[in-house]
Amino acid sequence: PRLANFTEAGFEFDRTESRAAADWSFFDRLRDQWDGNLVAKGVTSIEDAISLKAAGVDAIQVSTHGGRQLDSARPPILALRDIRQAVGNRCC
Repeated sequence: PRLANFTEAGFEFDRTESRAAADWSFFDRLRDQWDGNLVAKGVTSIEDAISLKAAGVDAIQVSTHGGRQLDSARPPILALRDIRQAVGNRCC
């Protein structure tokens, strides 16, 4: 397997790079530059799911991505139910 968005010249995958600077303007720039399918992973917030759908995401992966360290985090299965009600079954 390989990351499709790192196959072109000028793009390099850096596992040490922090994603803490990612915000909605970053997502908008990414969506404008990437014409392939765009999946947002690690979503448990209804508000974020609604914003992602409005911003043009192709799919949402409802997960806590490492929730084993966050025992108090809301279980993804419960978040999935509420997100599906808010944005519809076709999105998630």
